[in-house]
Amino acid sequence: MLGTFILWFGWFGFNPGSTLSAHELRISVIAANTNLAAAAGAVTAMLITWKKFGKPDVGMTCNGAIAGLVAITAPCAWVAPWAAALIGVAAGFIVCYGYWWLERRGIDDVVGAIPVHGFNGTWGLPALGLLADGTYGVYTTKPPLVTGLLYGNPSFLACQLISIVVNFSWAFGTGFLLFYALEKAVGLRVSPEEELFGLDIGEHGVVAYPDFVYAETARPLIVRRVTTEEADEASGEEVSVMKKIEAIIGPEKVDDREECARAGRLREHERLGIRGQGRQRGLKLMWRGSE
Repeated sequence: MLGTFILWFGWFGFNPGSTLSAHELRISVIAANTNLAAAAGAVTAMLITWKKFGKPDVGMTCNGAIAGLVAITAPCAWVAPWAAALIGVAAGFIVCYGYWWLERRGIDDVVGAIPVHGFNGTWGLPALGLLADGTYGVYTTKPPLVTGLLYGNPSFLACQLISIVVNFSWAFGTGFLLFYALEKAVGLRVSPEEELFGLDIGEHGVVAYPDFVYAETARPLIVRRVTTEEADEASGEEVSVMKKIEAIIGPEKVDDREECARAGRLREHERLGIRGQGRQRGLKLMWRGSE
């Protein structure tokens, strides 16, 4: 929450401050549009998650505010306040459903950076091509004034669509080349051992989540596939093997898992009940805990 409000406040330096001076009153319109879009994005994301999950999602609400800020950045000087609010509402929908769309496809975007900055940054360009109202020119109040499709200028929307292609080609192309070179030169992905320990330990040498309970048997130093016989023989070797598995399993699946455990000669297991319940974000039928 604090980080979101810091960004929200900082965006007034990003959008109104981009004029580098306040000698034109247009700076007030830019500031108002910036705030309206952020508020509209936050409220929209909050209402969407409230309806979907039965309670508002604070993280997604914060993302909705940032999404509104991102979307209004391109058109902030050339649209009316009502249009800024509309752009923010659309940004709220884009960030929520964009995040869930990526999640269903197994794309790991923990903080929602792609829908916030990628999808909504893209949305801001056609929004300008659609809603520019002709009250402001090219960083001046003098003609030629900028108008969009809804005000009789379809060619400006076409320019914004071309801009999307150019921006994506440049950003994706240079990014791909850079990361491909890094992958070949030094590698991008850490080892499986570091993934299990956590990058906070492997990269920084500190524990970022002190409240987590770490089980040494669940964090092997060397990870490899072993048979049951090999696991028995490995007790005297300097090789750690996975001997403990922790999982959250729905009540309707417990019996199936126990049967599989017996078939796999799992020596013992312990069933722990979890108090409280809640639906996992983005999935309709997966619940944690019990009633």
